[in-house]
Amino acid sequence: MTFQDSDDWTHPRRIEHQVRHLLDFPRVLANRTWTLRSYPDLTMTFVGYPARRLNASSLLLDIAQVTELVGDFDVTRKSGDMELPLRLRAVRPGSVRDLSHPSPLAITQLRVGSLSRDDAVPGWTRWDRLAYRDSYLEWHEQLATGRIAPGPGSTRPFPLPRHGWYADRDQRDPAVAWDVVVLGDIRPVAPDALRTLGVARTASASGLRTAIAHAEAPRPLSTKRLDLLPGVSTDVRLGRLGLTSAHEDDAVDLLVVTSPESVLHLDGAGLRPGSVLVVTDTAEPQGWTVAAVDSRCAELFGVTPTWGGPAAVHEPGSPVRAAVPADRWTDADLADVVGARWLEVPGHRRPSAADGIAIGHHLPDAREHWPEPATAIRAAHPGTVVLADRGEVPVEVHCLHGLGAVTKALGRRRPPPSWLSFAGTGMTPREFLSHIDAFVHLGVWGRAAEHATREALAAGLPCVVGTDAAPSGLTGRIRCVAPDEVGAALAELLAEPAAADAATAAREAAWTRTLHDLVATPTAPRPQLTGIAHEPQGTAPAPHPRTPAPLRRVPARRARAGWRAAARPEGPRGHRQPPHPQEPQRRPRPAGGGADRRLAALDRAVHRLRGLGHGRLRQGGRALRAARHLRRRHGDGHPAVGPCGAQGGVATDPGPRAGRRALPGARRCLRADEGGQDPQGRPGRRAGSGARLARADRRRPPRARPHRRRPPHHRPAGPRGPLRRPPRPGRRHRRARP
Repeated sequence: MTFQDSDDWTHPRRIEHQVRHLLDFPRVLANRTWTLRSYPDLTMTFVGYPARRLNASSLLLDIAQVTELVGDFDVTRKSGDMELPLRLRAVRPGSVRDLSHPSPLAITQLRVGSLSRDDAVPGWTRWDRLAYRDSYLEWHEQLATGRIAPGPGSTRPFPLPRHGWYADRDQRDPAVAWDVVVLGDIRPVAPDALRTLGVARTASASGLRTAIAHAEAPRPLSTKRLDLLPGVSTDVRLGRLGLTSAHEDDAVDLLVVTSPESVLHLDGAGLRPGSVLVVTDTAEPQGWTVAAVDSRCAELFGVTPTWGGPAAVHEPGSPVRAAVPADRWTDADLADVVGARWLEVPGHRRPSAADGIAIGHHLPDAREHWPEPATAIRAAHPGTVVLADRGEVPVEVHCLHGLGAVTKALGRRRPPPSWLSFAGTGMTPREFLSHIDAFVHLGVWGRAAEHATREALAAGLPCVVGTDAAPSGLTGRIRCVAPDEVGAALAELLAEPAAADAATAAREAAWTRTLHDLVATPTAPRPQLTGIAHEPQGTAPAPHPRTPAPLRRVPARRARAGWRAAARPEGPRGHRQPPHPQEPQRRPRPAGGGADRRLAALDRAVHRLRGLGHGRLRQGGRALRAARHLRRRHGDGHPAVGPCGAQGGVATDPGPRAGRRALPGARRCLRADEGGQDPQGRPGRRAGSGARLARADRRRPPRARPHRRRPPHHRPAGPRGPLRRPPRPGRRHRRARP
């Protein structure tokens, strides 16, 4: 299978070149070629990008093997041709090749109004494409690490970012009613990104139906395309949060805006909120005013907003609070939160009798997250710690992300032997915090470090941070020490009983009360989000109307006894579903000989296989081989059968590759269907029919392997040229050419 955009030009031999590559390299399942960008007037200039780029729509793949390995295409109107090759590479590395010679083989037109042209400009990409890309990359990481099993039925475990992305209008979700939608800039470089995610998690944990929406703020400016927060895609995939946009036509009880300046740059809005809450943690506006935000909210949403923020920042004399009327200011202390209930993992903690203790943090791999200089790094992460009840125990340093920055700072080529990185394992911060004994961070203290420390305190971990974190007001099992005092602080904290962080609990309670007071009609049950990976307990997920049920496998003993296979999928409680629309209801029995009856049985089996989706195409290939065997034996005057390649009553040969793509259960299904009746029409086994099919299945054409000669520069050189392998004893060899 390959593709061709209607407005692009492709070289006449592009498909030939790509198919030849698949035939020459059997381990490769898909390939792509390169293209030139051009405007409709064939001007090869696109500001900000080179003219030559990879052509995503030139993807050519072996559809039977690909669908059996990773499932079908993601049914979406955008970015589906980019997602499938990356999924293939995650499951089987090296199965996708980008052919650079000859290059290029296509010309891509850049037209105004196309699906992709309005979504990206140099340095900027629309948020829904970023959300979709981050979601499927997080899914691929789970596949690559074995945390999610791939297979023929693999489907997208997360919802699409917008309703307009669904290819079928019938599949598009209707307008959703949310209790709370948190709107803000959720890029990692945005100063309010972590607060936006924390507010959304807190609202979801309190029982409110919550969604998160991205609205990009003008600051900070960036020259490259940035991803969204990695925690957003994880929460959306697991069903904790929903994903929406300010342009969606959804009903919202409460819209929480965490970045006031992001509202000023919205080009429009479709949300219909009942009330709006604007939260700011700055005493003086920067790039916005209270009057401008009020006017823009009234223009976009038809509601004048309510204001709030941290009590320590907005004292009665702050400029922001002075500009807001008293009746529109919330007196609650709306400080930063992390969603403490989301981080709790009851019953999952390292045993106290372990050989050593594990310390570390889950901040990104950057030099600023480690102390200065290198001697301080060694002092802050000692090799052993003396505990009161266990004596001297070794210490391991665990990090959720990479160790490249700290390894370079230590002047080493590799990390120390007791240091371990969990980068590339698919582990989430919640899982990471549940398996270490203490959180240690003595790097630069900022908003990211404070947020990570609050997450560790919410997870029940003792925390050791630097002395510059003392003004933050963190309470609980936490110590602010110098690097050389980390060992003593760890011994003291591990001896104390577990205690909750009172400050974090007070912040969570203040946010929960405020959200429930502002929501018009709070409801506890959450909406049924599209693509939730884990369904609630006690309820079985309803099958998709377009997703076929699995085929009933026929045991070998029943197949040998002539038991007839029921190829139709079963519904609930064993009831059969109605037949597929393409399947004939009843076909008259042929009046000819045994060959006609066998061909009719194969025809029925193939029609049933057609309605079982791409996951059973290999069985169709086996049916075609059996039909070709019967034609060679009885002539070509029989009707052609086959799920693909049938033209004008003559079935085309899928080639020798189809013979290697047969499922183990296909032979049993076909034998059972073939041996369902005897020559007199009674149920029973047809003598010899299953054996003929088995012999036909075992007849596989030889596999043609191209002769590959090792280049001369790969041979070890001797005094008179490349060394030759000595002839084997007892064999005659031709004289090698000079």
